[in-house]
Amino acid sequence: MPKENIYTISEVTKLTGTTEFLLRTWELRYNLVQPKRTTTGRRVYSSKEVMKLSKIVSLLDQGYKIGKLAALSQKGINKLENQQHLNFKRPQDLYPPVKKVYEYLIVTNWLEIKKIFQDQRKRRTSRDYLKNFILPIATEMSHRSQDQRIDIIQEHILSSLIKENLYALKPSNRKSSTKILFATIEGDHHDLGLLISKTIAEAYGAQCIYLGSHVPQKELAEACIRLQPDYIVIGTSLNTAGRNRDNLLKYINFVDQHIPQKVNLWLGGNATEGLSLHLDRPFKIFSNLDEYAQQLEDKI
Repeated sequence: MPKENIYTISEVTKLTGTTEFLLRTWELRYNLVQPKRTTTGRRVYSSKEVMKLSKIVSLLDQGYKIGKLAALSQKGINKLENQQHLNFKRPQDLYPPVKKVYEYLIVTNWLEIKKIFQDQRKRRTSRDYLKNFILPIATEMSHRSQDQRIDIIQEHILSSLIKENLYALKPSNRKSSTKILFATIEGDHHDLGLLISKTIAEAYGAQCIYLGSHVPQKELAEACIRLQPDYIVIGTSLNTAGRNRDNLLKYINFVDQHIPQKVNLWLGGNATEGLSLHLDRPFKIFSNLDEYAQQLEDKI
């Protein structure tokens, strides 16, 4: 039987976005969770307790009172969270397998979610799987994160599951001479969108060089000079706040001035929304991954 993960109080605060003071208050006043103690007296929390706390924090953000939430069982909390999701109407219905993933996500049924991922991967070609399953899953996750309809634990685990299935895809038989370099800007440690972009490009047969997240501008420029790609894909999951936008512009400006003129720059991610650039080289800003996939189909 696998050993259950346990979390320290500092780890729980990072995962749920709450504070140590609040956690202790909820424990003592409301008996919200009953963390075990180590031999030295430190609190440790189970995965179920962390998930419960994460859901409660999410519901508090939506206006519910801690007294009401504390009186609910885990089943009651799940039901309340589910009701919040049902009250939110999206313009278009989700594709059934994608919808099912999010239904199971609400009740934390990871086993069924894994089965759906595996079943869809077996049924589809790599391109079809990416375009009609992975992309909608990731897009919906982004929407729910922005609307605070998914908690941080759910987002982390679903992101990990997406990555796991991306790595499991079989390489494309199609081969292209097109070489693409992938990186996120310095300070951005989230690479899910970038990894999806790279996997889509591989499905079209491109030669992909994945530098990953948090790549300093100098290192990216040096890698480009050494590896001579046709395209650089620069992604960012940071928001459009002033400092993030300024950092992105400085990053792009440095890279633009230090790489060969023939290299195309492709940009995407939250901080690129509404971005206006004037560069003396071919470049494109993508508003979403579907647009990026279409560009690959046209170019490769």
